[in-house]
Amino acid sequence: MSSLSSLNLIPIGSERLEVLGVAPDAQAGAPGAPGGGLLAVRGAGSNALQLYDAVSGQLRRTVRLPPEVLVNVPPAISPDGRWLAVAIQTDAATGEGRIGLLSTTDPVYRFFLKSAGLSGTTALAFSPDGTRLAAGNRNGYAQLWNLDTRERLSTVKGQGPPLSLEFSPDGKLFLPRFPGQKGSTLVSVSGGQPLAVLVDGAGTLAVPGLLVGAGGRALALPSGTPTPLPAYLAGGAVLAGFDRSRSRALVQLPVGPEWLALELRDVLTGRALGQWVLPAAFATAPRLLPSGQHALIGDGAGGLRLLTLR
Repeated sequence: MSSLSSLNLIPIGSERLEVLGVAPDAQAGAPGAPGGGLLAVRGAGSNALQLYDAVSGQLRRTVRLPPEVLVNVPPAISPDGRWLAVAIQTDAATGEGRIGLLSTTDPVYRFFLKSAGLSGTTALAFSPDGTRLAAGNRNGYAQLWNLDTRERLSTVKGQGPPLSLEFSPDGKLFLPRFPGQKGSTLVSVSGGQPLAVLVDGAGTLAVPGLLVGAGGRALALPSGTPTPLPAYLAGGAVLAGFDRSRSRALVQLPVGPEWLALELRDVLTGRALGQWVLPAAFATAPRLLPSGQHALIGDGAGGLRLLTLR
């Protein structure tokens, strides 16, 4: 088993942090390393966001949210790292809810989305290409917006605020999940039309065009028909993310009650490219970062670490 001292672990911050997202397309010259991206975090409910280089772990910038932003709604960072989607106080004159795209470099907004249906927003998520924004609502629905035209493409209804707003790694599919639902509606990201209702929508959207869940279950999408697990999930592996090119996957494997193995695998062949064994209590919620050379892990006490996968 590996000792922590034998692993290359880079601490992120010095407090309990909330992960807001990763901007895989942040370019050199902007904060972040080429191909490495930016990691956005904050203290729980804070109006100050920190942007870290997702390769070196260095703090690049702190962004302070303006007073009109609702800090109880976690902001979402755009894939290029230039914008934060933030929920804003309801317009007093019209009663419309508002979402703003706030610059991560200057205290200015790119534009606002305004709609009565955006009042009560609880969660936000960008599509992988940054052209769509999903907004979850406390009144039991999720909306998909086209950011180029600023038009609402779709509304998916459920029972209560959505539990998650997930896009497929290739950005073609959107799958919101709600508490107590018997079926999950799969939506086309391009046009917003519903494609299928998945009777068992639990799991993770994966490549190529799959929904993978516990117990070795996989569904082909958008049809929802059962299909064999891909090679990179052989041996009871649990998916922990893809790199930017979707050619590598990080998976986790149980190796005992107190230990956890993280394994980097080739997506096409399933071949293991490396393995790292850590205390299970230390390596919580692992996630592969865009470079494919680092993983973000929790330390079990609210802190975050970058694990170098070399």
